[in-house]
Amino acid sequence: MRRFILTARLVRDDIEILACKVKVAYCRARIAHCKRMIALYERIGAWIEKRGVCKSMNRYMIYMPVGTQGRLIPCHLDGSLTLGEMETLVDGFIDVLDSSLEPEWAREPVDGIRLVVGEDAKLFDAKRNDKATWLYLHQDCDKIVGDAFLCAEVDGELIGFTKPVAKTICEEFGIDMEDDAWKD
Repeated sequence: MRRFILTARLVRDDIEILACKVKVAYCRARIAHCKRMIALYERIGAWIEKRGVCKSMNRYMIYMPVGTQGRLIPCHLDGSLTLGEMETLVDGFIDVLDSSLEPEWAREPVDGIRLVVGEDAKLFDAKRNDKATWLYLHQDCDKIVGDAFLCAEVDGELIGFTKPVAKTICEEFGIDMEDDAWKD
């Protein structure tokens, strides 16, 4: 009987040791999984930082038509407009010009702030766009004619501004906007 009790205790101890080894192995597997997930999230974070923008926020391009108030053009979920939509805004092929605004106006890392105009507007005797000319980097050498819009550039992509940034730019540079432009 004593031998049976000793054997039972040894078996119980072995089971407890085995259970501890299983728990340790499970914990190691969970730790390894967590490390893989952390590495994945770090790669995703690095990718987002490299792109410089969070694409899920609402973005707007500042549209400045000739002879009327400007308005905000809502961008798609990727933060931009299609080429066709941009061409519709400026009535023809687009030309992307440097604006006089420094990239810091965007309040996020961007390559620059661009003025998008119609490439052929001068050929069609479009009216002068004083608002766009004011924002053009080379305004002393050339004047902007036809409709235009202002946007930011990141890695060669044209993206819109957040609404607070667009409002600051419009107020600072005297771009008269439609009455309901700033309503949410």
